[in-house]
Amino acid sequence: MTTSIARAPITCHVLDTTTGLPAPNLTVTLSLLSVSSSSSSPATSLPSAPQPAHPLFAATTNADGRIAAWSTSPNSTAASSATEPDPAAADAVADALETLFALGRDDGRTLAWSLRFATGAYYGGPEATFWPEVEVKFWTGQGREHVHVPLLLGPYGYTTYRGS
Repeated sequence: MTTSIARAPITCHVLDTTTGLPAPNLTVTLSLLSVSSSSSSPATSLPSAPQPAHPLFAATTNADGRIAAWSTSPNSTAASSATEPDPAAADAVADALETLFALGRDDGRTLAWSLRFATGAYYGGPEATFWPEVEVKFWTGQGREHVHVPLLLGPYGYTTYRGS
């Protein structure tokens, strides 16, 4: 039996500009940095430079350079040590991310997030790249159903934008 998997509310993909191809097997972590206290709190109530947070979710890009689904972060105490994917655990992770994302979409709060891309490991260390990691911070909020963050990556430069 095949089941339809809903798209995560936060997705990303990575393209390697040195090859012109997707970047497979690149580790990405997703962290929630802060949440405004209420829908009436302005976005400026968030710190201008949110403090680092422990990653909540992690994934590795697939052959198309995309994150197909998030799992709990390896640094999280909730991370599974099982080698076989557990559908119930995957559903729980998807539900947790959806619940957090809904704080902004449905409750009108502003959320600050961080995506960290392990670029140093992808390129093979300091001899092959200037960037040990790339961190992209962004906000989500009222009415936003989905956020997609593409990263165009090279060993000595990168760019990103708000995708669709």
